[in-house]
Amino acid sequence: MRIVGKRFFLLLVISVLSVNLIFCSKKEEKPVKKDVVQKVKEKKQEKNTSAKSEEEMTYGIGINKKFTTDGKLHEEKLLNKNFGYPDTADSFKIEKDSKGYFITEYIDESPILGEDVPVKEKKSRLKLENNVYLIDDSGLAYAYDTNLKKVVLLNKENNFRIIFIINE
Repeated sequence: MRIVGKRFFLLLVISVLSVNLIFCSKKEEKPVKKDVVQKVKEKKQEKNTSAKSEEEMTYGIGINKKFTTDGKLHEEKLLNKNFGYPDTADSFKIEKDSKGYFITEYIDESPILGEDVPVKEKKSRLKLENNVYLIDDSGLAYAYDTNLKKVVLLNKENNFRIIFIINE
């Protein structure tokens, strides 16, 4: 009976250990699954955020200041003057003809190419919106801020918040 008791005891110990191993291994799997699920959720969130950023913030937020207007375009401040784009050698001039407003961009590729090349001129139409904003094909808006008393670039997709202040 002693041998049977020892075998029974050994069998009981092995059973308990087996059950513990099964439950312990399942407990370890759950955090791994949680980690995987969490990583998948984070990646989806990153994709949604980046897609939203690309879709809504084509030009970024820039200085992200509120634009102030009196509801007028202020042609005298915008038309027939050369303005420089920030952080580049490029510049632009806004003009008006019988068809409406257009912009001439003067693009200097010399710094990029590392050699002197002629400045390229690119003309495109601007759309007048709300009698305040002149908007180009890509959604960049040009306007006059009455508080700053300067021409500004606005992000149409960011509720017309100021991206850059333009100096003449």
